[in-house]
Amino acid sequence: MPREDLLLTDIERRVALREIVGFAELGEEALASVASLSRRVQYSPSKSLAWPEEPRTSMRLLLSGDMHVVRKGRVWPYRREHRLLDPFWLARDTEPLEIRTDGGADVLEFPFDALEELLEEHFSIVLATARKLALLWPSSGELMHLHATGRNATLRGRLGAVAEALPVARGYVDALLRIEEEASEARFATGETIWRPGDPADHLLVLLDGSVRGAGERGAIGWRDVLAKQPRAAKLEATRPTLALRVSEESFLDVLEDYHALARDLLAMLAEALIGELEAKPR
Repeated sequence: MPREDLLLTDIERRVALREIVGFAELGEEALASVASLSRRVQYSPSKSLAWPEEPRTSMRLLLSGDMHVVRKGRVWPYRREHRLLDPFWLARDTEPLEIRTDGGADVLEFPFDALEELLEEHFSIVLATARKLALLWPSSGELMHLHATGRNATLRGRLGAVAEALPVARGYVDALLRIEEEASEARFATGETIWRPGDPADHLLVLLDGSVRGAGERGAIGWRDVLAKQPRAAKLEATRPTLALRVSEESFLDVLEDYHALARDLLAMLAEALIGELEAKPR
């Protein structure tokens, strides 16, 4: 059976969270809130056990040793780049899981209910997790050619364009209205360069009319770079006269902060995409 060790200090918990979960930018209050929820659990070598609860009510973060999760017969290694808040929980996945360890594992355990409340109280935790997931967002590496026609004539058309570009927000009419209201129009001539590799990602674009070449993903153009807080990865140019809504990074993040359910749905979408990409890889 696993054993608890209550001697792990609050400082040790915070250090572990900063290093393992990628919460290096969290403020002390948010970090302390996450750390306070955890308890330390140790698994002996050659341990294999079903997830302790069904349905699951808690998650584990690996401190040291090795820990693998088995889902639908597939072993999921907890590599460092994937050590973040449980992607299965974030994706609201309900598949049965099994924990395995070869040499033993030292983990932190967190209750799901308390974590959900924490996400609602501290947007910085939502944002840190979303940034980590956006960095892991699966990409084919292919640059796309996106088109739109006549979406600027009416408010309904513009809202439809925003909903199509940000499908996770389709059920949040007030959020869509606010994004459209706070956005500014941007016009580009044929052949005009909209951004280059290395440019700061301080806004995303919703295509209303025209076409662009160089988008790295479908939907709102440049959203992944904005969310991941990384420079533009590829050149984007207009291939004919183009009209788009320019949504600033500040406006986009403010909407996520003010609509927690939308932000939580975004985490679920990002985590589900990560799980799908890893499952598609050869075993």
